Amino acid sequence: MSLDLRSVSVACLSGPNGSGKSALLDAITWAIWERARSGSDDLIRIGEGEMWVDLIFEYESRTYRIRRTRQKRASRKGGKATTKGGLELQVLTEVVASARPAVGARNVRAGVAVADEPGLDAPDGSDAALGHWRSLTAATMRETQQVISSLLRMDYDTFINSAYLKQGKADEFTMRPPGERKQVLSEILGLAYFDQIQESCKLRARESKMRMEVLAEGLKGIPEVESLRDETLASLSVERQELSRVDGERESREGELGALRDRVAELSAGADLKERIETQVRDLRTDVTGLGEQSADLDSRIEKLQALIESSEEIESQAARFAFLKDEIEELDKKAREEGELDERRRAFRSELANIRSRLEVELEHAERKLGEQEKKKDALLIDTAGGDKLEAAFKEYKELIETESALSNRQDNFVRLSNRAKDLESAIVEARIKLEAQEAQLGSSLAELDEILKGEESLAEHQSALKEAAEEMDKLESEFELVEQKGMLASSEIKVVEQKVLEQERRIDENREKVRELKEHDHTSICPLCSAPIVDRAAVIARYESEEESIRAEILRLNQERADIEKEREELRRRYRFLKGRLAERKELDKRIGQFNERFEAIERAATSRRALGLELEALKSRLSAEAYAQVERESLVSIKAEIFKLDFDPAVVASIQSQLRMKRHLEGKYQQYQRDRKELEQIDASLPELRQTVEKMRDQLASELYGADLRSQLLACQNEIDALAYDRQAHLALKEELSALLPFAEKLRELNRALAEKPELEKARVQCQQTLGDKKERIVELVAELGRLEEASRELPTMKESLAALEQECRKLSSDRDELSRSVAVLENNHEKLHRELEELREKEKTMEEVTSSRDDYLLLAEAFGKKGIQAAIIENAVPEIESEANRILARLSDNKMHVALVTQHKTKAGTISETLDILIGDEVGTRAYDLYSGGEAFKVNFAIRIALSRLLARRAGARLETLIIDEGFGSQDAASRDRLVRAIKSIQSDFSKIIVITHIADVREMFPTQIQVTKEFGVSSLRVVG
Repeated sequence: MSLDLRSVSVACLSGPNGSGKSALLDAITWAIWERARSGSDDLIRIGEGEMWVDLIFEYESRTYRIRRTRQKRASRKGGKATTKGGLELQVLTEVVASARPAVGARNVRAGVAVADEPGLDAPDGSDAALGHWRSLTAATMRETQQVISSLLRMDYDTFINSAYLKQGKADEFTMRPPGERKQVLSEILGLAYFDQIQESCKLRARESKMRMEVLAEGLKGIPEVESLRDETLASLSVERQELSRVDGERESREGELGALRDRVAELSAGADLKERIETQVRDLRTDVTGLGEQSADLDSRIEKLQALIESSEEIESQAARFAFLKDEIEELDKKAREEGELDERRRAFRSELANIRSRLEVELEHAERKLGEQEKKKDALLIDTAGGDKLEAAFKEYKELIETESALSNRQDNFVRLSNRAKDLESAIVEARIKLEAQEAQLGSSLAELDEILKGEESLAEHQSALKEAAEEMDKLESEFELVEQKGMLASSEIKVVEQKVLEQERRIDENREKVRELKEHDHTSICPLCSAPIVDRAAVIARYESEEESIRAEILRLNQERADIEKEREELRRRYRFLKGRLAERKELDKRIGQFNERFEAIERAATSRRALGLELEALKSRLSAEAYAQVERESLVSIKAEIFKLDFDPAVVASIQSQLRMKRHLEGKYQQYQRDRKELEQIDASLPELRQTVEKMRDQLASELYGADLRSQLLACQNEIDALAYDRQAHLALKEELSALLPFAEKLRELNRALAEKPELEKARVQCQQTLGDKKERIVELVAELGRLEEASRELPTMKESLAALEQECRKLSSDRDELSRSVAVLENNHEKLHRELEELREKEKTMEEVTSSRDDYLLLAEAFGKKGIQAAIIENAVPEIESEANRILARLSDNKMHVALVTQHKTKAGTISETLDILIGDEVGTRAYDLYSGGEAFKVNFAIRIALSRLLARRAGARLETLIIDEGFGSQDAASRDRLVRAIKSIQSDFSKIIVITHIADVREMFPTQIQVTKEFGVSSLRVVG
């Protein structure tokens, strides 16, 4: 079911208390913001698995659709059930006039209207008659919710305080004392946000102050750093002059050292040359020995070659005989190969003739065996086919029985079908009676359970009051818990800052002690160990560091005391925090009790309604059983079916007899078919036997006369003739091969003779070259021995020159060591000077940071004052009051026929003559001007209503949203008949300011004053609605 408000301008939402009027509005707020009087999981009706709300609305001339769902899923391991939500946002494009805004909801909760069809729903997102839905749904529910809030420019709290006048909230502003009204107005206008900003600015200002204190401590060392830097610069100048002197002396000595090294190198080179010449002499003497051996070897080889050349005539004669025999043997080898090939062909022909005879013998054996088998099979078939006439007569009787059984089968099928149907109907009638009896017993049990539930109705009111008081107390404890938690976090932050300061001071003490220790350890030198500069008064410097340590310790004591005070305050906050946390742990149990109470209350309501309905149902059920007023259709069908069975005239016994005879004679069909196959096979055998006998006789004749293989026999004869024509003699062939083997060494000697004739001239030439080289090397040995004598004289000067070189190198190393020491000293002084310079720059940067932090602290203090109650908040309230006053008077004029007006006064003078901040409500009428407290309930409500509507319009304008809908959920009970009539007319008079005005009431007189009514009723625990008018 859907609710269409397209044509509604002003309507009354009416129904008894508890029927679900306010719950319908919960469905709207839950669909848009997922906010309602209960949590999302509690909205799912008990016993249901899901719920949804589908809301279609117009905003700024466009139609939107929001669909929010919630599903309950059971745990896989039997644990607590979980829920999953869904959210969709769509906009309607190309919408036509028939499109209608609607709201639909399903299973929201007991007491909320239920709708079965969401408006403008289409599976594919479009409808040819209405337009096309374009999705605006984001990737997640959170992002989609942000899109909705941005689109409407209004959150849930703004909606509740502007468009929705909830029960008991209209006089929340006016009923407060004047001194508290500004605070209430501040809360309505959402100015608590500025309090949070102010507190954040104060916190940052305190942090800036603590940082300033830390920076100030560090900036105290600037004069000391500047003094140390100047002392270091003076010491650096002295060291640089000494380094320049040592560099000049070292360069002079290194020049002398270079000349001496060159002379020593020259003498060392002569010694190396002497060693190389000695090595050459040894190598040459080894070469002379090798060349002598080589010359003797060449003489021996030349003599052997000469002896071989002298026997050349015999070698050449035997080699010629070897060549002749080789040619003869090659011709005989050719004939041997040809004879082998012909012999191989002869053996192949003989093998093929043997194979042909063997194959003919096998075929003859197979044909004779087949002939015998066919003759035996013919004799067996003649025996099997005897008596065929009797078999044919019996088979004819069997076919006649089959035809009779087929004629009766159709009537048998109808008989079985009707009999089964009759049995089913009889079973259905018995089953219907059993179900009604079971339902009667179940209804009786349900009535007993409902009576048991209704016994606890009397104690619910007292229990409800106690739960409400406990919930209010928990709300107060939650507010205090948040305040204590914020103070505790601030205290922890302050303790960390103080601890950081203490660590900084302790670090300074350690640095001073380390400096004093180094000054005392190096009291034997006039150079400062800290900055490597000359030191004048060491004791004064040590005393200054020790005095500074005392002042630092005093500061540490002060900081520790400050930390102890803050820790004491934090400990008190922690005790209060633990106490409140323990008390708030009871909130879950309280919420559970409240939920159980709501479920119990709803269960009792449903039980009362169900008790009445079930009683009526039980009486009706007993009447049906006593009169047997059940299964009427089945009873009538049973009578008709029995009549049809009688008309069939079917005897099952006759059919059974025929079927028995058929089973006894069924084997005749197989025997008859086998008889037909045997007769056909006997005819085939009679036709094939003459041909088979003729084939056997023909094969026997071929084997006896050897008439097979005539071509092979002629080829075998030709092959034998070719072998005879070759005239090959194997014994003569073997004799020639033996003679050739004996002459084989002479063929090898012939090759050696040819090599000797070619090699002898080369060897004689090599012998001449070897003797010449031997003479050259002997002459070179003589020359090198003379050079060794000259180098021996020069090497005697080298030891003296090496001693002089070592002494000069020692002196140069001493100068280099002195220079390195001076360089390190200069580097240390330069490093200290650079470090002091950087430290001084860092201190200058800290001075700039100090200025920035000071400026930031001043800015935060200024912002804290600006965002406070007397700053922007006061300005906003001062600007809002005239708007509220003007709008309220416009509405109040309609409510009172221009007889009443209201004035809001924000300041008044005290008895002491000072100005005090307040927010008084002064009401003027025909009598005069009086305070709000002096007016009666009816007149006060008119003022409440006017101011409340004015606040709603102000809130909507501040949020940038258009306030097109107004929902009023209170107020008529305190008005008399005339005032109610006037209030209704006032509502109608402002209907032009709103697209929709919905008034919620249960008063019948007020309901009749509105042209359109949305009536809410509740039956069996489920609410339904109907639009009238």
